[in-house]
Amino acid sequence: MDCRFKFRFSKPHIVELVHLLEIPDPFTTKTRYTASAIEAVCIMLNRLAWPHRLGTMVQTFGRSREALSSIANSVVQHVYDKFGHLLQWDYDRLNADWMKSCGDAIHAQGAPLTTCIGFIDGTVRGICRPGKKVQKSVYNGHKRKHALKYQAVTSPDGIIVHLHGPEPGSRHDAYLLARSGLVEKLQSKLVVSGTRYVIYGDPAYGVNDVIVSGFKGAKLNEHEAEFNRRMSAVRVSVEWGFGIVRNLWTFVDYKGGQKLWLQSLGMHYSVAVILTNVHTCLRQGNQVSQYFGLKPPSAAQYLHSKQQ
Repeated sequence: MDCRFKFRFSKPHIVELVHLLEIPDPFTTKTRYTASAIEAVCIMLNRLAWPHRLGTMVQTFGRSREALSSIANSVVQHVYDKFGHLLQWDYDRLNADWMKSCGDAIHAQGAPLTTCIGFIDGTVRGICRPGKKVQKSVYNGHKRKHALKYQAVTSPDGIIVHLHGPEPGSRHDAYLLARSGLVEKLQSKLVVSGTRYVIYGDPAYGVNDVIVSGFKGAKLNEHEAEFNRRMSAVRVSVEWGFGIVRNLWTFVDYKGGQKLWLQSLGMHYSVAVILTNVHTCLRQGNQVSQYFGLKPPSAAQYLHSKQQ
């Protein structure tokens, strides 16, 4: 329990994680700090798991603040460089069989659509108040805070299969969608044997060849209202996905630690999502996958590891 509390993974899973993430042993940073692969991974995990100060980590690891910061950031960079592409839609793993399984699982849970493979939504992550030049662009009026926005697609096996961001907190969901290029990327990829699979989102995303959204308007007929109700009931799973990231890696959700110019906030959040996906795989599921009754891939399959 103490290991999971501090690092979010059990001891056996941390050992497995070292191999899956291809962490060199020993691990050496550009500033010449060296640690064993397991220690390096534990430093990164503990840094992301809690919004505590580096001084608190000094007591745990017996290293200087400078060493801990360098090692944690270097492992984050390593994971991002090697596996960040998995958040831009993994065409090899997300194939025809996978799409069929996702569509069946979502429909079985009550969705009227039989070809929906996932859900798209945005999340607003608070940051420290930045300099005056950018305050307006990152201020989110709806949440009433300075923030960055991310866009994600969550599939019914509990995996976040796409992440785009960060973008300024003032930007609309439609802006993030356009910037991500997701529609263009998936336009031809979601058609299998004459069947077009889709992603579901709220009305802000509109309707196109890739995304289906709920009906808009105050005067919906009975069929339209029922469609919206049933799709909204299953769409909540994407919010669960964001919640899992937030609960596992509280450092990336702690506004006081998210300083726009001092940290690579987008890289940290991306790695938190990758680690969340690996966590889901190693534990053979999460709230989302259990709800839809669809198991996630193994961690080795997700990372395309040579260890599988």
